[in-house]
Amino acid sequence: MHAVIPRAGGAFSSVTDTVLSGIAGAEAEIMRYEEDYVMRMLKEAIEVVMRIALNKKGPFYELEEENRYGSEDGLYSRILKMADAGQINEAENLLWEALEEKSADHLETGLAFYYHINEFEDEFLLANHYSRDEIRDGLRNMLREYEIDDSLFMSELE
Repeated sequence: MHAVIPRAGGAFSSVTDTVLSGIAGAEAEIMRYEEDYVMRMLKEAIEVVMRIALNKKGPFYELEEENRYGSEDGLYSRILKMADAGQINEAENLLWEALEEKSADHLETGLAFYYHINEFEDEFLLANHYSRDEIRDGLRNMLREYEIDDSLFMSELE
């Protein structure tokens, strides 16, 4: 009498591999969904603050493509250029230095900055030592600095 032992690469192994790859694919899909959800929630939170605090709708603080980093846009141009180059932490530090002087322009610049970096893929953020959680925390801290109650729209991002 001989025992039958499934060989590596046999039918049993093939089914297991298929199931495992299906599970891995489902987990990846869930992670993408969660990333998209957080991105959408952050985007909506910023848009709500823009409408309420600054009475602005739609796109805001956009730079013309041909003169994207021109000097006339000052702080915003510098921090966007830095963030796009992967210097997100440094750009955020520069933003926070400017926020010490509270103004509607600085609030708009900060909101536009967090809106912009929220569009980055998670891989880009992580490769540059930043995360979606830091976007949420930075936005929350900025709103508190300007005494804007974030409880209505940021609580879902806990």
